[in-house]
Amino acid sequence: MWSWLKWGRLANFVFDDLAELDDWAVEYLVQLKFDPKLLRALWDRSDIPFPTPIIKQPQLPAIQ
Repeated sequence: MWSWLKWGRLANFVFDDLAELDDWAVEYLVQLKFDPKLLRALWDRSDIPFPTPIIKQPQLPAIQ
């Protein structure tokens, strides 16, 4: 995601200060939150494996 921000969305921007950079970075990350296809594509291109959900099996009641 950092590369997408730095070399994509924020490339060629000149910010007045760190607060403005932070505002734009947060804005783009919030937009990314609502784009699951792009978010998954960025994840898939990283070296980090996608987490798999842990499915708990229902517990049977104890026999008495």
